[in-house]
Amino acid sequence: MPKTKNELSKAINYLQHSITILKQVYTEDHPDFGNTFYRLAKTYLKFQYLDSAEHYLKLSLDANYMGKLSDSIDYHLVLDEIQFLETLFEMAGLYYRRHVKENNFELLHNSLKCFKKGAEMVTYLVSGFHIEASKLKLLEKASGYYDEAMTAAEEFYINQGNEEGFSQMLAFSEQTKAMALYQSMIKSQLKTDDSEGSLRVKYQNLLGRINYLKNKILQIKENGKDSALLNVFEVELARKIIEFQNLNEQIENEGIQKQYVSFSSKGLVEKLQQSLSVDEVMLEYFVTDSLLFCFVIGADFYEVKKTPAGQGFKNEVLDYFSIIRKHRFKEFSGMSYSLYERLIGPVEHYLIGKSKLIIIPDSYLLFMPFCSLLFDEKSSKGSPDFSELSYFIKKHEIVYQYSANLWLESRQLNTTINEKSFLGLAPFAAMQKQKPDDSNLSFFDPSLQNDVLRATSNQNNEFLPLPYSGKELVDISKLFIEENMVSKTVFNNQAKESFFKTKVKDYRLVHIATHSIINDNHPELSGIAFYNSPKSDNQADTEAGDWKDEQTMDGILFTGEIYGLDVNADLVVLSACETGIGKLSKGEGVLSLTRGFLYNKVPNLIYSLWKINDKSTCTLMTKFYENLLQGASYSCALQSAQISLIADKSTAFPSNWAAFCLIGR
Repeated sequence: MPKTKNELSKAINYLQHSITILKQVYTEDHPDFGNTFYRLAKTYLKFQYLDSAEHYLKLSLDANYMGKLSDSIDYHLVLDEIQFLETLFEMAGLYYRRHVKENNFELLHNSLKCFKKGAEMVTYLVSGFHIEASKLKLLEKASGYYDEAMTAAEEFYINQGNEEGFSQMLAFSEQTKAMALYQSMIKSQLKTDDSEGSLRVKYQNLLGRINYLKNKILQIKENGKDSALLNVFEVELARKIIEFQNLNEQIENEGIQKQYVSFSSKGLVEKLQQSLSVDEVMLEYFVTDSLLFCFVIGADFYEVKKTPAGQGFKNEVLDYFSIIRKHRFKEFSGMSYSLYERLIGPVEHYLIGKSKLIIIPDSYLLFMPFCSLLFDEKSSKGSPDFSELSYFIKKHEIVYQYSANLWLESRQLNTTINEKSFLGLAPFAAMQKQKPDDSNLSFFDPSLQNDVLRATSNQNNEFLPLPYSGKELVDISKLFIEENMVSKTVFNNQAKESFFKTKVKDYRLVHIATHSIINDNHPELSGIAFYNSPKSDNQADTEAGDWKDEQTMDGILFTGEIYGLDVNADLVVLSACETGIGKLSKGEGVLSLTRGFLYNKVPNLIYSLWKINDKSTCTLMTKFYENLLQGASYSCALQSAQISLIADKSTAFPSNWAAFCLIGR
């Protein structure tokens, strides 16, 4: 990009000469023209020549479109989709900057129109990509434009003061939240024309196989070994991807797949308000480099609050996360109340008398345990008794979700299993002897270890025993048996990956008390650990076997494998460390173990934010199920369980209970 006016002149002459050459080769409906016009526009924008920039942006759009461009864009007629998308967003930004300069409200309308068209196109493209990495790359590219879109929409809302303006702001916020996951969920819902379910089975199996092969390839490359299998896996992966794309085309052509949900701000607020009960409030956050927006929506009201939030605020949030995890007791109270004032204070009056909150975080706020925030300044001073502090969870049940659209979708999900059946697995329970049957559960006597954590970075399938995970399942299973409900619990060498993959579809409540593996560099290699029998040399992988074949399983249920499972559960509890932690993907959110279960339409999911203590987790989970079987909702059961740990001084500090969060409806 030129830095001086002399360089600007040279760049313009060079690009104009390129256009002359292109005219000798192509008609003007060619993407090369669109690209050159776009580069000219960006050059003029650099020096704030807005009229010239607008002229060439329009030429770029026209050159990238087969036919006459109108307000209604047929995306099938776009030549270079990514170039066209970038041009739309640049045009939107240009109109907004001209509006700021000229105070022309029509320019603001034009800006929002282009931002909305850009958002529509992002949604269309994401729904059309079959590979997750392609979706995430596009969303990351698009995310940089939504900050300005939010600013433009906010100004429109301030001027109009109506639901349309608020809805536009909320819709742009939604574009940055789990869009790839949401669209994938929609596309996976085959219509009833597939009466035998054969296409869905084939779809799930192919997806599972593709993710299995990707994991194998990543593992070989991470280990740095020159494996002869690498080429075998890569060749099969390429073949399976083509097969998967062909299957998607077949499904779309036969019209038996739900179409993607297009971007629209119309009706979103109304749908949310109709779905919220009078005692519920939704809080959705949107973070920019310098601002924090908080949308608050109730059954009969809506509002948005904006506060400053730059790098300093981000550092505070991440430091607070560290304060809890590392038991920095003296720093906790002051920081906790300060963050409450920033995150909840501006909308606190809307929460009075409301029993339940649905919180939709953004960016680094996805790692914020809102339940641990202190709402009373007095209790934040001095050297407190942590059991007496004013934790936010004492006032409200708290449910999380990755987007408002996902929350609405989850409310439509119903498991086909009506009875309250329970499946529990504890692969590392360190039992004294094998469990004889479900009717005799009193034999468990762990060698108590108070400081064992349910996480590891070990990729060699070597895990410490989790004695309290066994006690956890024994105690929980007793509760179900006392109520004459179906309960199946397996421990140690019975709790294999193959058993889980086979049985998970048959239970309404699924509970896994185990270790987790977190891989920040490759989120696909994060997983949940199961018992794995040591393989002899002649049992080692020698071919690309079936991903559902026990002989090829390594005892780790990787993130990608979860997508291919058949899960009918109403609730899945991941009683392991950091199951809600993962790489932050800009424009999409956190890439954690939870995504696969949500893709499989599990409406309620309990996950953790940090390395959790084995003993306190056992206590919390047992309390949770006690409350649940007494008739409490999932959110109320978790709230009561957390409050019970707060009441005990030995477990009152948030590191013992605040890690667990509920995604739910």
